[in-house]
Amino acid sequence: MTQQPHSPAPNAPGLTTQGRTNPTALSAAVFAALSVVFLPLAWLLGAAAVLTARRARAEITRTGDRGESLATIALTTGWATIAIVTVIYSGALLSAVF
Repeated sequence: MTQQPHSPAPNAPGLTTQGRTNPTALSAAVFAALSVVFLPLAWLLGAAAVLTARRARAEITRTGDRGESLATIALTTGWATIAIVTVIYSGALLSAVF
């Protein structure tokens, strides 16, 4: 008698049936997190977060992958970082001029 390898039950915890998390959404989240941490590069990293998050949302809609909320958070964080850094740099520029 040979033993069959143990396989988990179909509804075991940790197993999902909805698909994988979109890798572009993960990339967008990384760019968004880095834009908050590295302020000198925040504008560039925020723009990268926005662009990859928009692409991720389109891919998620097309493929049905998970990660839509991750992409939305990255999109929001990217835009917020761009806005905050723009205000900070504009204020610094105006204070230097006047």
